[in-house]
Amino acid sequence: MVLHPGASESPRCSISRPTSSEPARLHIRRVTTLWRPWRWAFPQVTPVPAARLPYRVKLSAGKHYAWCACGHSKKQPFCDGTHRTEAPSIAPLRFTADKDRTALLCACKQTKNAPYCDGSHLKVIYRDVVKSLKGIFK
Repeated sequence: MVLHPGASESPRCSISRPTSSEPARLHIRRVTTLWRPWRWAFPQVTPVPAARLPYRVKLSAGKHYAWCACGHSKKQPFCDGTHRTEAPSIAPLRFTADKDRTALLCACKQTKNAPYCDGSHLKVIYRDVVKSLKGIFK
């Protein structure tokens, strides 16, 4: 099968020129993005890093906590409700401490083990350093 001379190698479709024994075909790949009409009303908001290093917090057993996931709270690392106006699509993570202990709660908001720190802040710090160095050497 030979591609039509005017067709490009597009990831979405390609038009084939028929050979002597086969008819013309239009190959369309399924588009993986979904049409979401509400996207204009609630744009995707990314969390803002509240700090570069995690917060060391004493947690009490059985007490309920709400960890700020958006980064806009003035009472970091806990939620104060600011997400309602600043980032309505990001809700706080509610959790209950299982025992009395001191924990490191994520402040960069990039952790895969929310609300606890997993070292992702090192990537955030690295990204910021690279960004500032690019600005210096431009």
